[in-house]
Amino acid sequence: MRGERLLSALAPAFWLWLAAVIAPTINPSPPGRSARLLRTALNLSLVLVTVLALIRFFTIPRYANDDYRPLIAEMAARGSAADMAFCVYPWQVGYLRSYLPHGPQALLSPSAAWDDSISISLHERLRQGQQVWFPAHLSLGGILETQIEASLMQQGFPVLNRWISPSTRLTLFVPPASAGQTAPGARFGTWLTLTTAQVSSQPVAAGAGALPISLTWRLSEHPPAGGAWQVRLRLSDRQGVTWAQRDSAPANGQRAFDQ
Repeated sequence: MRGERLLSALAPAFWLWLAAVIAPTINPSPPGRSARLLRTALNLSLVLVTVLALIRFFTIPRYANDDYRPLIAEMAARGSAADMAFCVYPWQVGYLRSYLPHGPQALLSPSAAWDDSISISLHERLRQGQQVWFPAHLSLGGILETQIEASLMQQGFPVLNRWISPSTRLTLFVPPASAGQTAPGARFGTWLTLTTAQVSSQPVAAGAGALPISLTWRLSEHPPAGGAWQVRLRLSDRQGVTWAQRDSAPANGQRAFDQ
């Protein structure tokens, strides 16, 4: 696996050997019938083996788990050139620049280990109003990727969290609304109160836009035992048809109500 490129060093010797097998031997006299039959048999055997090897090479999906085409398609459908794609590995930058030149602009992490420069870079982009895409490659442990996602959760609003393959999860974070309107609060029993709800007043493009909603809660007493409490949001029209929904624990899923 992943060793094909290493065989390129053997290519010159292989092609010279192939030429020696196929090309007629330099001899003042023509080769005999048995020599020609032997050479023909060797040539046919070589061609047959090569064809069989290439058929397997080009038809077996050896790297299906590393296929970035679904990720590229998702970013092309919902992203724009004004977005930023934050990448941990240089080859991710190469993929995005090659296959999505007019989509979200790839930015390589300023550090290979977590430090303040990464947090500053991410938060600065969100403060400038940019959407931040993060293709997290998690098959190598995902330590840095987990820290990056936690940092984005603190400043941004997650609107997409999708496993593209067993090794890659794609997330999209949008900045808080620059202008919004305050919705009425609500009370849940005697233990929980929704004090304010800030909702963006900007138009939202269907299939591409995001609607940031900021909720402020006040916990009066400990939640009732045995409950797995979540925030359930629905975007419905006047006929009651739900067009979008999101369920999560508070603080973008990072906390429970009793915290």
